[in-house]
Amino acid sequence: MGTVHHSPRVRVFAAALMLTLVAGCTSIADRLSQALYPTPSPQATESPRATAMLSTPVGQATQQPTLAPTRTPAPQPSMSPTAVPRPKEGQHLVFARGGSIYRGDYLGGEATEVASLPQLEAWDFRQGLLVMTQGTNVDVADLKLGSFISFEIETETRVEYAEVVWGTLQSRLLHAAVVSDADAPILKRSVELRILDAQDGTELGKAIVRDVTGVNILRFDEELGRITLVPRGGDPSFSEVRYY
Repeated sequence: MGTVHHSPRVRVFAAALMLTLVAGCTSIADRLSQALYPTPSPQATESPRATAMLSTPVGQATQQPTLAPTRTPAPQPSMSPTAVPRPKEGQHLVFARGGSIYRGDYLGGEATEVASLPQLEAWDFRQGLLVMTQGTNVDVADLKLGSFISFEIETETRVEYAEVVWGTLQSRLLHAAVVSDADAPILKRSVELRILDAQDGTELGKAIVRDVTGVNILRFDEELGRITLVPRGGDPSFSEVRYY
């Protein structure tokens, strides 16, 4: 067999052809591989949505309380001490001691005896006039003029206790005598009320409060001719006021 000799061009062409075939086969193989074994393409990653920013409320500035205008308290008037009244000419302090009546100055100093009256069972003093009683006896002393009168009450029963008060006009006296009374159903006592002339003791009126142990005289109104009193019984309390 004979030997075939190729020229260098033929060699180069053959080499290029071989490279082309190899490249073509590689390309065909890649396409065939992609067709038979497809490779999953990476999915597009979803970009995260922008997170909505929560709106945080901006705290409002705390409102400061408005202070009311301060009032300055008005100065309080200072209390002045009560002035002690000074004694006037003709004012005296009259008091009783040991059955005698004394008159002194405004404070009782330099007292002198103006009357000696042993009976001080009950008495009433008004504007310089002192009236006293014990039983049926009544004494009236004018401490301004220094005069003194005495008189007796006329009664048929024994007087256990007596009281006397001035009228509102100081011209009459009210004498109240507690006496025994057999006709009193419960207490066996009554009170005899007598209105007397303050000058001579003349009896001007009389009334009887039955079945009581005594009375508390509240007022003797000369102008109205009315006596206001509280009757006393066995109970120290009272439940009525009477008018005569």
